[in-house]
Amino acid sequence: MSNTILTPSMITWEAARVLYNELSFTKHAFRGYDSRFAVRGAKIGQSLDIRLPNRVKAVKSATYSAQDYVDTKITLNVTTQAHVGMEFTNQELTMKMGDFSKLVIQPSVRQLANQIDRDGLAMYSSVYNVVNETSLSDLTPGAMVYQTLLNARAMLNLGAVPQKDRYAVVDPQSEVGVAADIKALFNPQGAIGGAFTGGMVPPVAGFKAVEMDQNVVTHTVGALGGTPLVNGASQTGASLVTDGWSNTITDIIKAGDVFTIAGVFSVNPQNYQSTGVLQRFVATANKTSSGAGAVTIDISPSITVTGNFQTVSNSPADDAAITVIGTAATGYKQSLAFHDEAFILGMADFELPEGTDKAYRVHDPDTNIAISFVRDFDTSNYKFISRLDVLYGWTVRPELALRMYTP
Repeated sequence: MSNTILTPSMITWEAARVLYNELSFTKHAFRGYDSRFAVRGAKIGQSLDIRLPNRVKAVKSATYSAQDYVDTKITLNVTTQAHVGMEFTNQELTMKMGDFSKLVIQPSVRQLANQIDRDGLAMYSSVYNVVNETSLSDLTPGAMVYQTLLNARAMLNLGAVPQKDRYAVVDPQSEVGVAADIKALFNPQGAIGGAFTGGMVPPVAGFKAVEMDQNVVTHTVGALGGTPLVNGASQTGASLVTDGWSNTITDIIKAGDVFTIAGVFSVNPQNYQSTGVLQRFVATANKTSSGAGAVTIDISPSITVTGNFQTVSNSPADDAAITVIGTAATGYKQSLAFHDEAFILGMADFELPEGTDKAYRVHDPDTNIAISFVRDFDTSNYKFISRLDVLYGWTVRPELALRMYTP
């Protein structure tokens, strides 16, 4: 095949194809709202309110009981612009597309894909549910094995997370641990073969895919210290008054730290019965303890003991013990298990600049990848410069996901 002069259109479509192929975690994110942003000339800062399903309780009575509609929503903000700058000559534009893609586009677009994936995986800090290796009650971080995925399945089931379209994304070391573990189990020969020859984890434990992603984030636990306790009974809402911490410690608890409260159990959101498993709470802001060891922790989920959006079996008792998962100032990889609607990505079409040498954008309807290509001439250095840009945003429904701490 003879060489062809590559046009901005050809380059942009190839970049979109490569970007989709390079994405890992992002392939399993929900993309149903991209069309809301697929308008000519999107700008940074666009937002979309996503209404969540209402929750109701069945009433065991012949007497009519009205159910209030509670409008709950999350916001998807398209606020992140990322780009890679490329420089190539007119001579390079006469390459075959395969050569040009391999030498120019793929190395550049791979960085864009990694950035999008990293930003999505960073949403872990909003997820409050956690499981580890041995049981649903033991939250001591440990190596990931097949049992960890089974525990993840059980926790998602207790939370009434839809059983279809579940995925797990794990760090490289965890992938090896799970693959090694399943080789000793009774599995279809194809699955065992993949684990044995390639170290790959097949679809197991009810997950459509268990994939490795090098961008899995490491969370470092706060400084901790003292013997933290609930300070005051019958607390509800999105903050928790506590005491018993070490005095005047900066970041004694950090955003993303997960903890349990003695005697406070999660409830199944369908039948509102206690699951028998302690509710996990995540701190949503860094906190410094006072001179008396007091900390008011911002938390998710809110402590709600009645109504359609009940989250826990009861409010905490005064002096109930607080247990933070992990060791102080220690980093743990945050692998994720989730339903595909847990993490939501929106990509937008860019407003193209005027007065440039070349400018083109695509929004691929098959993959929902939106990317733009702009080329201009650098008169100071007498050369063409080009860039590929993406505009996107992430949001999360934490009730549809969980974290797996590993050292």
